[in-house]
Formats: sequence, structure tokens, C-alpha cells
Amino acid sequence: DLNGYDIVLVSGHISAVSEATNKITITNSSQEHSSIVVKNSKARNKFKNVAISKLSNFDKTYWHLPAGITFYESDVSMNDVTFESNRAGDDFVNFFRCDDFKLNNVSFTNVNSDAIDSDFSTGKIDNCSFLNVGNDAVDGSGSHITIRNSHFEAVEDKVISAGESSTISIYDSTISNSEIAFVSKDDSTLKEENNTLHNNRLDYCLFSKKKEFDFGVLYTDKDFTESSYLIEKGSKIYKGDKELLNLK
Repeated sequence: DLNGYDIVLVSGHISAVSEATNKITITNSSQEHSSIVVKNSKARNKFKNVAISKLSNFDKTYWHLPAGITFYESDVSMNDVTFESNRAGDDFVNFFRCDDFKLNNVSFTNVNSDAIDSDFSTGKIDNCSFLNVGNDAVDGSGSHITIRNSHFEAVEDKVISAGESSTISIYDSTISNSEIAFVSKDDSTLKEENNTLHNNRLDYCLFSKKKEFDFGVLYTDKDFTESSYLIEKGSKIYKGDKELLNLK
């Protein structure tokens, strides 16, 4: 129990590894903010069989960060980890300039903001679930992310958001009952294949938000005309190697 305190590690790393029958719990029983910040780790951070809840963004007079857990220029592996009910901040987890983050069998539930925010980072998300997310599930800026075999439901903004020259690929996943399934904007490329989309307000959205960037690009294996979409003129959509034109 952090009890209103923070964990701040510079050049150090976290190894929170346990058996499934004896999970590690990281939570905060205080009404004060508690957060975790890891910067410039020399060794890989490892989380296995950990339950994380009730964290808030790091907010001090001398330093303000948007996430409940921030990894800055640090490699991370998470296996069999649950994230639930963060209290404050723009993100539950923020990877910033991380060369290699790996999430396997990780769940995010009742998140009141972005679940994952990746800035200028490279990572993999496998066999993960996102349920009741108040903003974006996976938000990438300047990042390279591959997602496989994951489930997204009741995401209130964007499920997958690729921005600022990101490349995000997602395979064999399900997205349902969410606001927008896929967004590609600002010189980004989103590749999706063998995914199931059901009852989303929009399946696809492509545009240019910032003047210094070009439009978004999408590669899909679906019959695009049967999907719900909002596409700004200048964006590019491909099915296989064929560019789809004259979309209305």
C-alpha cells in the first residue's frame, strides 16, 4: 500500500515478480495521490502476477507528469498484470522513449483516462484486454506498436490511436461497443488484419490534425464500404496493395 506516497526510481528498476497464487498488490488507500515513476533504468523492469489499482498522476510543485505509472527511457516486461480504477491523470501507464515494452496477458478495467499512452516508444501488446476505458485504450505518438489477440470493449474515445508518425499494427483482435475503433492521423500508418469490429460508433477515422504533419494511412483486409467511417480528403486507404478511391 503506497498510502499517499510515490515510488521514484532514477537509474534503478522494479522487479515485482510472484506466483499466481500469491499476487503482488500495488494500491493506494489514501486520498492523496500515489504514483510510480521509473527513469533511465539500467536493467529491464519486470512485473508478473501483479494487481495495480487506485493510482494517480505524479503531481508535485516541482514536477508534473500525466500518468499513474511513467516509464522514461526504460525497458519493461509485464505478464499477468491487472490495472484497475485509476483515480486521476491523463493516462494509467505512459511509456516515454522506451525502446522495448512488452505486455502479455495484461488487463485494464474501469480506467478513467487513457489506458496506455506511448510516446516515441516501441512495444508489443499481446493477449490483453481493455474494458470500460474513459478515453483511449492505446494512444501512440511517434511510436511503433504491434498488438495481437487482444480484446477491447466499452472504450469511450479511440480504441487505437496512431498519431505523429506512428506505425501501429493490430491482428486477430476484437473491438466492440466503443466510440471509434481505429484512428490514423498526422503521418501515421495503421495496419489491421483479421480483427472483429462490432457495434462501434465509428470503425475508422483518418485525418490530419496538426499542420506540420500529413494525413493518416490505413491498411485493412475488410470491405471498407460496409464499415462506418469518417475520412478526411487526402488520407490513404489500402486493401492489400490496392488503394481504395472515391470513398464517400
